[in-house]
Amino acid sequence: MVELGVNDLSKVYEMTIAEFRIRRHGYVREQQHDWAKFRLVAYNTLLSFNIDAKKIPKSPEKMLPLPLVDDAEKEQTTKQMAEKFKDAVKQYNQLKNLKRE
Repeated sequence: MVELGVNDLSKVYEMTIAEFRIRRHGYVREQQHDWAKFRLVAYNTLLSFNIDAKKIPKSPEKMLPLPLVDDAEKEQTTKQMAEKFKDAVKQYNQLKNLKRE
């Protein structure tokens, strides 16, 4: 539950599948960013032992690929996309509040 950023199990059961997937994606992305730190340390450690240069990967990305970290520069959101997302969140929250009443 802590991974999803929720303290109460009942809130997890109230989530829609879309909300759960968004939270799961955020957790996986966070974990991959943590792994990127360890990957850099491991790569530099590998370089420091003066092993045969032909056996060493050319970059940390080739040694241990992390798709959410390596492709992060390619997936930049535009202002228009951010505005559409904010509008969709507002609509969702309004609908959710209407159903509760």
